[in-house]
Amino acid sequence: QELVMRLQIHRKLNKHTGCVNTVGFNAAGDTLISGSDDQRVMLWDWDTGAVKMQFHSGHGDNVFQARFMPYTNDRTIVTCSADGEVRVAKIQDGRDVLTSLLGEHDGRAHKLAIEPGSPYIFYSCGEDGHVQHV
Repeated sequence: QELVMRLQIHRKLNKHTGCVNTVGFNAAGDTLISGSDDQRVMLWDWDTGAVKMQFHSGHGDNVFQARFMPYTNDRTIVTCSADGEVRVAKIQDGRDVLTSLLGEHDGRAHKLAIEPGSPYIFYSCGEDGHVQHV
């Protein structure tokens, strides 16, 4: 109980304009990724709390999960959404972001699981009762 009583808010990151549904760190632990009902993905500098970059996910509905793919220098991000789509975002050298559709569920797509150690393999699951290997 003493430990819980010492917990406090470290920082509030205010930039999304909708409900935030997902947060996660990169492998180094210095960048936080978030996705929201505003259909945007944001990369946050954890030390300063500043937005390093933000982009539209390409989804037409709430982003439920956003994850960095391993061994891609944090330049490849996968997302899934209430629109049922599973998408990949690739951050280009000029900081442009190209998104493309990789798969689709019949109904909302809720979660992603990254295969440990693979920059290419992950799984998605959705309301259609399927787990897709993407």
